[in-house]
Amino acid sequence: MGFFHSTFIEWLNLVVLIIYAGLTYIIASDTQKFFVSFMLQREPQNPSSKIIFGAVNNSKSEVEVFSRVWSKINGETFTFKTGFYADNSAYPIQPFSQGGGSFDLKDLTNDSGMKMEDFVKQNNIDEIKFKIQIHYKKTGGWSWKKSSPLQYIYFFKTNRFWLDV
Repeated sequence: MGFFHSTFIEWLNLVVLIIYAGLTYIIASDTQKFFVSFMLQREPQNPSSKIIFGAVNNSKSEVEVFSRVWSKINGETFTFKTGFYADNSAYPIQPFSQGGGSFDLKDLTNDSGMKMEDFVKQNNIDEIKFKIQIHYKKTGGWSWKKSSPLQYIYFFKTNRFWLDV
């Protein structure tokens, strides 16, 4: 009985250790997974071409995020040249929190420096399509993840936009 009892306890200890190691691995690997989502909306009190951007960190680790906004109109590409919306300035978002800002579509410029607002007026264009894509990585990490570019339609006369699906 003594031999059987001690062998049973040893096997039970081994099983408990294996379960403990497996659960520890699951918890540790969960902190390595990260995901950031974003949304765009109009400023409700002052409808204009200003668009509010919000990003949500849905992971257990701090992440760095930046975005790229661009539009192609009549063969001309309009982008932001510097800052967060120009693909070159990231900001951190804490776990399970959100960050954001805003941008004005009229401030997009082409390679010759012409603002989109002037180009649209000059060519009598009422509606444009613009795209946004975010890039994010775990703070301190090396590889950036990219969202799929989302395309929106914007009407200048009514200052309304929606997802182009």
